[in-house]
Amino acid sequence: MTTATHSSARRLPGSFPRPPRDRLLAAFAGELRWAEENASPSYQVLNACRAWQYLEEDVLCSKTAGGAWARGRVVDAAPIDAALRHRSGVDDRHPEGATSKALLQDVLRRLEPGGLSSRT
Repeated sequence: MTTATHSSARRLPGSFPRPPRDRLLAAFAGELRWAEENASPSYQVLNACRAWQYLEEDVLCSKTAGGAWARGRVVDAAPIDAALRHRSGVDDRHPEGATSKALLQDVLRRLEPGGLSSRT
């Protein structure tokens, strides 16, 4: 599992410059709004988790790593566990739709200016 953090990383020659944080947060919010209407519940949950981790820790990570990070930060990890099982191919079932959307909507609220991020 690879996790990239850019806060202290040196830029390699020929690599892309880091986009501004506000642009990445806006991109995550736009992606989650799209996912709410168009993506599977597993995608909704895991993409919300990775957006949340970026919001809190300034870390860009995979959906799987974001899910693992978020498990200990929620009251009920069942939708995250179901999404991780689905993503790894252990189970064909997605998490329940209502709980998936609730997690996604919670992260969207956190991404909004004045949201619940511990970094603001």
